[in-house]
Amino acid sequence: MSELTCPLPENGETCGRPVSAHGWCKMHYKRWWRHGDPLLCFRGGDPRPRVESLIDRSGGPDACHPWLGKPCRKGYGHVLVDGAHRAAHVAVWEFENGPKPPGTDIDHECHNRAVQEGSCRPGKCPHRLCCNLRHLVLRTKDEHREATVPWDRGAWYRRSAKLTDTQVREIRRLSMDGRLTRTEIAERFSIGKEAVSRIKNGKTWAWLPDLPHS
Repeated sequence: MSELTCPLPENGETCGRPVSAHGWCKMHYKRWWRHGDPLLCFRGGDPRPRVESLIDRSGGPDACHPWLGKPCRKGYGHVLVDGAHRAAHVAVWEFENGPKPPGTDIDHECHNRAVQEGSCRPGKCPHRLCCNLRHLVLRTKDEHREATVPWDRGAWYRRSAKLTDTQVREIRRLSMDGRLTRTEIAERFSIGKEAVSRIKNGKTWAWLPDLPHS
């Protein structure tokens, strides 16, 4: 029985070294373990074929395209591009659009939709590995916060808060109406005066929209 050899490319040819782990030789496996990329090369050249080889696009144009390399601690794919570590989904977006402007983020809209629909929980999840350009949206940091944090905060508040969505909307209405004092509103809902102020000023529950007037 012939010895298995590493099928990955190296210096323009098939590597051919004995397989050690993951179907790769020790060298390629160590590159993957340390950098999330078995084809890592410090000699320059176009990084796009190397990055593309570590993305699973088999699900079709509308599905998530997960990063196959080793993720970072926060759950994102990461890759070395031009000597700098980059989130894999950011690198993919920048290959297509150029460097993202300062003060912006590349947001996973697939994650936002899934959390909103209830099919995914807020925070770290497999969507962070997605590299489908159709799922990636350039946003300012404030826009990113508005698109993502509301669902994360909503899940947290609904688990821990004493108030319901209906009560929060009523506190807003009473605060703006002016007929009751802050103390009276606080007593009605068994909360502190500062909590009433924070709700009124949008410092808490800002993610909760008001219902449209009938």
